[in-house]
Amino acid sequence: GLIRGLEDKALPYSLDLSELKKGANVFTMDQDKLGMQGNYEVVEFSPPRLTVKADEMAEKILPVVAEYTGELDPDYELENSGAIPAVVLVRGAKGVLDKLDQARIQPVELDTDKPWEVRQDGVLDLPEEITVEPDVVEVWFRFRLKTTEVVFTLPLEVVNFSDYELEAAGPETVEMTAVVPLPMSREENLEEKFTARVVAENSAQAGTLE
Repeated sequence: GLIRGLEDKALPYSLDLSELKKGANVFTMDQDKLGMQGNYEVVEFSPPRLTVKADEMAEKILPVVAEYTGELDPDYELENSGAIPAVVLVRGAKGVLDKLDQARIQPVELDTDKPWEVRQDGVLDLPEEITVEPDVVEVWFRFRLKTTEVVFTLPLEVVNFSDYELEAAGPETVEMTAVVPLPMSREENLEEKFTARVVAENSAQAGTLE
């Protein structure tokens, strides 16, 4: 009955860490340091030694990296993203901090495939054994429509505000390259939304204007 009563108990063990050094520290288990009372006797420890790894404490400033998850409409793309603040201060064991070069945010899930701007508090995805200031950051994502180049051949329109008569103008057509949103590039008769125009201002002189 006594032994069964011990099975569910966590027995305290006193360990002196005052002489702890960086790296692996090996301690031989001593039955006198085990907090047992009553009619119990420790026969052996298994394992008989305890290894404690120690590292110096350090601080480090890390840039915050924001990420999202979710499917975007094929016409959309990420324009920019960031966090407020843009950096955080982390504290912990130097060996752990040396492996970190950025503070990543757990990916933010998009609630639409056609977003414009998303802002929310982000959860930092960092090892549990380190502390971070501040522990809450705001992340933001800005999206936009993809664009593409389209080429049109348009008739050249001449507007004459000068005091002279227009004898001739040329060429009759010009080639124009425009950058438009991807959905617009698929519209029928898109070229009808564009005009090629030359203006002869009222200060124009007689002769050939280029």
